[in-house]
Amino acid sequence: TSDDNFDNALLYGDKESREVYTEEANKIEEIRKKVIAVSSNEKPYDVFICYKESDANGGRTEDSVLAQKIFEELTLKDYRVFFSKISLESKLGEEYEPYIFAALNSAKVMLVVGTEYNYINSIWVRNEWSRYLDLMKRNKDKMLIPCYKDMDPYDLPKEFSGLQAQDMGKVGAIQDLVRGIGKVIPKGGGQASGGITEDTLKAALKQEAKKRTIKMAAIGAVIAIVAAFAIFAGVKALIDMIKKNKNTTIINNEKVVTEVVNQTTEATTRATTQTTTEATTKENKKWKISRIRANTSQDDKNTDNDKISYGATHIYFHIDIIDGPDGEGVQMYYVSNDNIVTQNDYSYMDEVYHVGDYIDVEWHYSNSSTNEVVNVPKGTSITIEFYNTYTNEFLGAKTVIIR
Repeated sequence: TSDDNFDNALLYGDKESREVYTEEANKIEEIRKKVIAVSSNEKPYDVFICYKESDANGGRTEDSVLAQKIFEELTLKDYRVFFSKISLESKLGEEYEPYIFAALNSAKVMLVVGTEYNYINSIWVRNEWSRYLDLMKRNKDKMLIPCYKDMDPYDLPKEFSGLQAQDMGKVGAIQDLVRGIGKVIPKGGGQASGGITEDTLKAALKQEAKKRTIKMAAIGAVIAIVAAFAIFAGVKALIDMIKKNKNTTIINNEKVVTEVVNQTTEATTRATTQTTTEATTKENKKWKISRIRANTSQDDKNTDNDKISYGATHIYFHIDIIDGPDGEGVQMYYVSNDNIVTQNDYSYMDEVYHVGDYIDVEWHYSNSSTNEVVNVPKGTSITIEFYNTYTNEFLGAKTVIIR
């Protein structure tokens, strides 16, 4: 009620409109006061786990199971973790929003757990992580970590680009994640005394991954060299070598391990250098599309509108393929997402496109009962995202709003 736009609405509205605006504003104000009152009494959280609990059939998702494993590991370290399945179970029958609001505002770290694009981008999950991203803009101490499994990282929402994502399908991923968080939030929780910076958390997580990689590389190198000796020198020669090192085995012999790791490192460096050189030589240009233009005409390839007046039944998105690998074609698909439906609409484009080709995509809104094409409702926000079908590489996006 203290907002300038609200004052203008009262100033320029007629008598009936002013009465409705005032009544609705008072309701919103009461909700705001209630949220503040409840959330101010909530203890602060260290970590907020964002995930989708139920699938389309009402069953539990794999995301929920993975999120609970992370929750249990963090709780064992005495962190205070917001995990809705457990954190809200005592609030059954109450409004959840005040508690979610409090947890989002107090948590130092948000973990977005997902095994499918649809789940991460579902309406309530997106609601939570998009609000947290807004909080991060105002509070540099906050950190969001996408935690994906059985997904291509390119399938993560474009809003996560630049963030340090964690592949939870790797062996020991949960333990590495917990240890990484432990280096920036003191054990025992209760909030970190110092702020979390993106560089700090990245360094901590990378250090844990590096340790694991070095250990596995050393073990793998020793096993490989032992196998090589067995094949080329013969079993007898291998036995003779073991006898000469009576105090220990080859695998535990520090000298042998050191030599093996050195030899393997040199070989790996040579192989990596050769592979990198070959890859660089053969590297092709990436696919690029033009700025996406949106309007209400299929024939108008130039006009670009971010806002379209109410009365439109069809919106057209126009794109040109402006660059790509020489002699290759690209097949695309697009994801349409608007604020009046509960799930994304995926459309695969059957045709293979080449540099110089022009594409237009038609979007319309239908009555859910009759399937009749009708005017797109006012306030609808329509986003179209384009991807390479072969690689899931994000190519571009466009958002328009109906006014």
